[in-house]
Amino acid sequence: MTEGYWCPYGAAEQPYHLKSIDLKVYSLEEILYFYYHHQILLDRSLMQEDFVFWVREHLKQPVLAEKLHQLIAGGGSFVMFMETLVAQGNILDDVEKQAFLEYIVRMEDKNELERRKMLADQMMERGKFEAAILEYRRILKGKEQEAGQQELLAKVWHNLGCCYGKMLYYKEALNCFQNAYSYERLPQTKQAVAYIMNLRQAAEDIVPMKEEDSFVHLLSRSDQAKRDIRYQQLKLRMQEYLRSTL
Repeated sequence: MTEGYWCPYGAAEQPYHLKSIDLKVYSLEEILYFYYHHQILLDRSLMQEDFVFWVREHLKQPVLAEKLHQLIAGGGSFVMFMETLVAQGNILDDVEKQAFLEYIVRMEDKNELERRKMLADQMMERGKFEAAILEYRRILKGKEQEAGQQELLAKVWHNLGCCYGKMLYYKEALNCFQNAYSYERLPQTKQAVAYIMNLRQAAEDIVPMKEEDSFVHLLSRSDQAKRDIRYQQLKLRMQEYLRSTL
């Protein structure tokens, strides 16, 4: 039997667009359900006056909208904002509400760079390497000069290298590890470089390769052609992103 939830505020005819994740939602319950099950995607972009307008005009909830407006206008925390929303929904029990709010409190202690790294890390852990690469690149764009972030940036470069390594782009992985090492000499980066160098040596001992292809690990020519196309597509997506942020 499919589980369902009663929406005390009903569903809006016009959806609210959660721009940071490109998702359209029609009810408060839908928002809470999504973010409870995808907590890593939660950010402060919801705490905006356009969301308050949607609650007032499309959910027809002026009292709730006024509470949210007062929090924004008065400089209230994001935790207080989400606590107000969670209190209005009926999809979470008391234990789930408490756990959800505790997670938000922990996230409040982290800066934007740390939160975005957590999102990219989760993508990498789930095997979404291309998506993780794009997110790590977004983090690094314009962030290299931030003071006091050397260790964090080293970890971002390291994990970016791991993504390339998992996709067998060893040349790119080594470049990332070199950048990571320039920020902080992490033991895991040194181990990763040694591992990739061993793989490259094993490949070169068995199959003679041209210099530009030396990072490829024992792949057939047809496999390499497919991978080259895939890598070019990834580069194009990154170029499109960089153009869009100018």
